[in-house]
Amino acid sequence: MPLPADDAVRAVVAQVGRAGTYRLLFSVLASHQGHDVPAALEHPSLADRDLPPLLAHLAESVPPGETDPTADLLGLGDLHQRLLADEERRSAGAWFTPWPLVEHLLDLSMPAGDDVTTVLDPACGAGVFLAAATRRLVARAGPAADVVDLVVRHVHGVDLDADAVELARVVLWLELLPWLDPAGPLPGLALRVGDTLGDAAPDHAAYDVVVGNPPFLNQLERATAQERVAAERVRREDPGLYGAYTDLSAVFLARAATWVRPGGRVALVQPVSLLAARDAGAVRARLAETCVVEGLWTSDGRAFDASVETCAPVLRRRMGAEAQGTVDRSGGVPPVPSPAVPAGDLGGSWGHLLAAGLGVPALVWRTDGALGDLATCTADFRDQYYGLAGAVEEGAGPGRAPLVTSGLVEPARCDWGERPTRFLKQAWQAPAVVLDRLPAELAAWAAARLVPKVLVGTQGRVVEAVADPEGRWLPSVPVISVVPERDRLWHVLAVLLAPPVSVHAATAYAGAAMSPTAIKLSARQVAAIPLPVRVEQWDEAASLLSDGQEAGLVEAARLMCTAYDVPPGPVLDWWLGRALRSPRGRPRSARPAPGRAHGR
Repeated sequence: MPLPADDAVRAVVAQVGRAGTYRLLFSVLASHQGHDVPAALEHPSLADRDLPPLLAHLAESVPPGETDPTADLLGLGDLHQRLLADEERRSAGAWFTPWPLVEHLLDLSMPAGDDVTTVLDPACGAGVFLAAATRRLVARAGPAADVVDLVVRHVHGVDLDADAVELARVVLWLELLPWLDPAGPLPGLALRVGDTLGDAAPDHAAYDVVVGNPPFLNQLERATAQERVAAERVRREDPGLYGAYTDLSAVFLARAATWVRPGGRVALVQPVSLLAARDAGAVRARLAETCVVEGLWTSDGRAFDASVETCAPVLRRRMGAEAQGTVDRSGGVPPVPSPAVPAGDLGGSWGHLLAAGLGVPALVWRTDGALGDLATCTADFRDQYYGLAGAVEEGAGPGRAPLVTSGLVEPARCDWGERPTRFLKQAWQAPAVVLDRLPAELAAWAAARLVPKVLVGTQGRVVEAVADPEGRWLPSVPVISVVPERDRLWHVLAVLLAPPVSVHAATAYAGAAMSPTAIKLSARQVAAIPLPVRVEQWDEAASLLSDGQEAGLVEAARLMCTAYDVPPGPVLDWWLGRALRSPRGRPRSARPAPGRAHGR
């Protein structure tokens, strides 16, 4: 049955609020299916109201169509999201979960044959996960079961949004329509309005399955005042587990692993950054200790209206000393299975679980030492970014330093002045910092950066680095500056452009960037990049790059595979397919561009 048009629903919402409107919609939908449920209209927002005209208004606006319980369920959830203002939805981190993904996560967390009884959605919203779980529990219970009692006792949900919880009740009552007593009260359900991480915290080890799509509210340090209070509370309860940039969804995941019994499963949608972000590292380590990672779904694109790539690890709480097996993979909406991958070391990054499905080749290499042994790696901060306002103008000239943004850094090439970029929300063709306009503190910063160095961009398909041997360029946040020891500039560049290094970064840190296929490194991670063992080939690659960065790029890359004792085949081919590509998608020229620092 199609739902009433939005304008009809909004007109009723204006009179009785969202919760009252959801009760009226339940009455209309139940009546359409041949059920009269008078108790549906027993709600505070409907008291002393002239209900027949409101019911008629909703019913009359419903276009003709066949009853489809799944369509009604999805329509109600989508309706609630549309009734939320955009800002209200973003601040709550509320995004509707596609039905194929709901079913897939329940297939993984409630597999056929498992004795699953009690299910929790800790951020239940409109109740889509709970309704789908209810259908499975009812189907497994058999014809003699007391279905209403089963759902009342074993389907649990919590949410901060009281209106969403009211809609979740309506959704579950619609699932129970065939078993409801029309003359009796509507059954009370185990749905609560509250903070799952605070006043409405579930009991430990009380559930067989925890499933859902918790809010993506970005980092804890950016939360509202009320949310910061909650953040401080969870930090006190789990000291050292959450950092300033930990996403709230990762807190839900860590807690969920304590809410299931040994052998119970957790499947919660997460931003893909969970797999590699530094401030989720302690969460991953804790989960690796307490759970077996059975599967991983990844969005393979943005599955929600939210502008973020997503994933959903499927965890099973360990029963004794269980060994970690391979990890099943799936991706997309509707989800499509991928080959299982070895679990590897799950105490650190889980990026390799993502990389395995992205065509990143396997890497076996030999290394000795780290880049931080011969260079200082530094990332600048917002003070340097915003402090340059008023000191940036177009074009080069005396007393000016070209400002190089991350998007201008390509492997062995800087595109400053050749294509536009953005800085401080403004488009620039050739942004330059007028040095004598800088205050003393920023002048000291600029002097420290205007030295021979290698600049490393972020969000690239490979590690993107270019040498600045004359020390002419100023990096714009988040470009990383790598200042080498004397006479080691070109050796540093050779390491950063080495195909095995990009494979390593794409594997270890998959999911940390805005796109799963991009590479994002911190200054600390750049410093930790391993050095090669074969010095002769490393020296030769450095010499080639010093004679002409872009001209020597391909041969240097080949030499650096040998320097790391890596057969050049799949690793080099993968790197070439990503590195030799212009920003506009055309093959790159190997000719150094005029005016670039490209020699000794």
